Amino acid sequence: GAGGRSGDESAARRRLSESRAARDRLRRQVAAAEKRIREQKAAPRPRGGGGAQAVTSASPCSSPRPGRPQGNGGGNDESPAEAELRQLKSRNAAMEQQLRSFEEVRHTLQRLANEQAFARKRLKGLNSDLSLVTDGIEAREDEIEDARRALKPTVTQDAYGAKKAEIAASVKGWKKGQFEAQAEINRLTGQITRARNALKPFLAGRGTPHAEPPREPKDTNAMGEALVGYLVRAAKEGIQLESIAAKRQLRVGILEEAADEAARHFRALLSRRRAQTMGIESTPRGASPRPDGPSWLPLDQTLTLDQMKSWMRGEVERHQQHAWAVFTAIDEGGSGYLGRKAFAHAVLLLGLSSFGHRQDVDGLFNWLDRHRAGKIAAKQLPWLLQGGADDPGLASPHELEEKRLRDRRVELAIHVQALARRLIALQRMRRYKEGATQLQALARQRMARREAALRRVVAAAKSGGDTFQFTQVLADFDDTPESPTLRKQAAADSKGKRLALKEDARGKNRGGGKASSEEEPTSDKPKSGMCIIL
Repeated sequence: GAGGRSGDESAARRRLSESRAARDRLRRQVAAAEKRIREQKAAPRPRGGGGAQAVTSASPCSSPRPGRPQGNGGGNDESPAEAELRQLKSRNAAMEQQLRSFEEVRHTLQRLANEQAFARKRLKGLNSDLSLVTDGIEAREDEIEDARRALKPTVTQDAYGAKKAEIAASVKGWKKGQFEAQAEINRLTGQITRARNALKPFLAGRGTPHAEPPREPKDTNAMGEALVGYLVRAAKEGIQLESIAAKRQLRVGILEEAADEAARHFRALLSRRRAQTMGIESTPRGASPRPDGPSWLPLDQTLTLDQMKSWMRGEVERHQQHAWAVFTAIDEGGSGYLGRKAFAHAVLLLGLSSFGHRQDVDGLFNWLDRHRAGKIAAKQLPWLLQGGADDPGLASPHELEEKRLRDRRVELAIHVQALARRLIALQRMRRYKEGATQLQALARQRMARREAALRRVVAAAKSGGDTFQFTQVLADFDDTPESPTLRKQAAADSKGKRLALKEDARGKNRGGGKASSEEEPTSDKPKSGMCIIL
C-alpha cells in the first residue's frame, strides 16, 4: 500500500545520503594520499637502506599487502602511499558503481509507481462510466418491460427477444472491457512487486540488485482511450468492432445511421398499430390488407410474396435515400453485388422481417434474382422493383450498358487489327519500292557497262588488235558473276591493254596508216577480232 511505498522511499533516500557521504570521504582520502605522494617525490631521498623506513613511518595508515615483496629490490616496488591511493581509488569506483545502480533502481521504482497510479485512475474512470452505462441499461430494460406489458397484444415475441439480445450483447461488451482493464492493472502491479523484490537486498545492504535493462513503458494513455472508445461503441450497438478493419469504418457509420432510422421507423409503425387496435379487432380474420402496407395485417397473418413486393416498392419510394444507404452499407466488400445473406440483413434493417419469415425473404430474393446467379446488382434494384424482375427476357439498363461497353471493346479491337494490317502492307510496299529503285539503278549501270564495252570493241577492231585483246574487252561485256578479286584484276588488265592499244593506234596514224590500210585487203586470213564481232 501507500505506507509501504513511503517507507521504502524514505529508506532509499537515507541510503542514498549515506552513500554520498561515504563517497565524499573517499574523495578526501584520495586527495590527501595524492598530496603525500607529491611531497615524498619532491623531498630528497636519503642514501642507504633508511629510505624505506622513512617512507613507512610517514604513512601510518598504510599496511603491507600480502604476496608483494617489500624493500627496494626489484622493478615492481610500490610505496605504501601509492598502494593506499590505489586501494582508495578502487573503493571509490565500487562506491560510484553502487550509487549508479541505486539511482537506476530508484528511477525504475518511481516510474512503476507513476504507471500504477495512472492505471488506477483510469480504472476508476472506467468503473464510473460502467456504472453510468449499467444504470442506463437497467433503466432501458425497465422501459422495455413496461412497454412490453403495455403493448403485450401488439409487440411480438421476436422483437422483444431481439431487444433483449441487444442489451445482453451490450452488457457483455462492457464486462469484456472491464476484464481487460483489470488485466492491465494486474500486469502493472506485478511489475512493481518484482521491482520491490529486486530492491530489498540493496536496501538491506547485502548487495546490489541484478543488472536488468530498463523496459520501455507502454502507452497506457492511448490504450485507455482506445479501450473507452471500444466500450462506448460496444454498448451502443452491441457489436465487436475489433474484427472490423479500418477501411470499413465509413460503411459501419452508414450502417449505424441506417439501423437507427429503421428502429425509428419500427417504433412509428408500432405506435400506428396501437392507435388502430380497434380497427384491427373489427377486421375479420383473413381479410385482405389495405393498400398502405402491412401495418394493417393481423398478428397471426403472414405476408404473401406479392404483398412483400408491393411493400418493398413502397418503402423504396418513400425512403429512397435511407434504403440505398442500407444497401450500400451492407455491401462491405464494395463489389456492387448483394448475396442472399446480405439481402436478408438489409431487409431486416428495413423492418420487413417483423412481419414475414425467412422463407418469404428468400422468395423475394429469388424474385429479384432473374438469372439465378445467387447475387443481385445494387444498380439494378430500382429497375427490378419497377417491374423489370417480372420479365426475365427484358434486359436491364445495367446489362445494356455492359453490352454496349463490350461491343465497343470488340469494335476497338477490330479497328486496331485493321490498322496493324494496313501498317504491315505499307511497310511491304515501301520495301518493294526501294528494291525496284535499286534494281533499276543496277540495270542502268549494266547497260552503261555494255555500251562502253561495245565502243571499246569497235575501237579495238578498227585499230587492228589481236584475239587476246578482243577477249579481254569482251570480258567487260559479259554479265556473269565473278569474285571481286578477279573483277578488279580483269579491270586493271583491260585498262592497261586499252592504253597500249591507244598508243599503238596513235603511232600507226602518224607513220604508216595508209600502208597498213592498203595491206588489209591483200591478207589471206581475216583478223580474229573481226570474226568475233561477226
